[in-house]
Amino acid sequence: MILNIYSPPHMTSAILSGPTSIQRGAPYDPGDGMVQIETEIVSMNLTGFSDMGMMTASTIPMPQSLGLIKQQASGNDYPAESFFDIFYRIELPSVGFQGEAKFPTHHESTINQIPPYGSIYVTNPLQPVPLFDPLNPTDPPIGELIVQFIRVGQPPAPPIEIEIIQLDLQGAGMPILQNSTLGRVQLTMTPPESLKYVNIVADSAGSGVPKWIAQNLPIIPYYLDSIPHCFKTIFDFATIGAVQGIPVSAINIEATLSDIPLTAMPSPMSWTTYAVGDGLYSAEGRPGGPYVFSGGIGDMTLLDFTIPYPIRVECRPGMPNVEAGTNECAPAAAANSFAWLASGEGFSGMPQSRRFSTALKTPAI
Repeated sequence: MILNIYSPPHMTSAILSGPTSIQRGAPYDPGDGMVQIETEIVSMNLTGFSDMGMMTASTIPMPQSLGLIKQQASGNDYPAESFFDIFYRIELPSVGFQGEAKFPTHHESTINQIPPYGSIYVTNPLQPVPLFDPLNPTDPPIGELIVQFIRVGQPPAPPIEIEIIQLDLQGAGMPILQNSTLGRVQLTMTPPESLKYVNIVADSAGSGVPKWIAQNLPIIPYYLDSIPHCFKTIFDFATIGAVQGIPVSAINIEATLSDIPLTAMPSPMSWTTYAVGDGLYSAEGRPGGPYVFSGGIGDMTLLDFTIPYPIRVECRPGMPNVEAGTNECAPAAAANSFAWLASGEGFSGMPQSRRFSTALKTPAI
């Protein structure tokens, strides 16, 4: 912001930042086939330092600082055009200056999400707006203001609750294998506005040697749902010192949240100690025996979890879950779907003519 004070003559500038609350209305079609959303800045508290001390910027109660978000093309939410007309109040407490605008500063941007985090709203036209003494609003202006642009900052990272579980394994008709070398990470957090990735580095057996136990676990937004959700992934506990049959009591880890998948293990800055809980993994995906864990977790670093926008996540209540072993995800998913159809939709099975069986075959040489 550039502030020009008329008496005594002085020009100063500052970069201001701080919280701003925006209220939005319901989407509607005004009649041109392109949906729009009316917005209003209901509060603003920006602060920064100039050569005259602290500078603050807020909005005046009336007129309202209104805005609009509007589709560029019918049927496509993004990109969208957005603007704000802001009536600024500027204060320099150290010199007793307070000025209010009678005319708005117009800021506009093309946005790709709501809220428009990271978007830059340029001032158009870029010209001085006169400021008036709020105690004598009919007097001549006491200064003028130029705001070059405003940027909508990123939201704070959502808090993450982390649980580390050492799994007991159970197979079909088999005794439980206590304290295996399989571990499970459970993350409970409020889903963010956009796709994020969690990476967790663990301290191997307290040696200070880092191991990458959770690699690019995608945290998918749940639209219209602001409650915390649990995201899980399994890791090889043996790589950080776990021994079959011996319970692990605690583990040192560091978790990071990123906007893109990481291709290299993040370097830990500080360790946080977590107690290790006990959990059960029921490996009963097929009759006849348990899934035997052979050790080692596949390399996830080259997997691309990029998801095109917009993301839509749906939940199917009552869906059963048959846990599966290696290369059993497809038949397990089919079994889950058939079980759901049978329990909730009255589906009694596949027609006899469509039933089939599979068997391992040795290729001809």
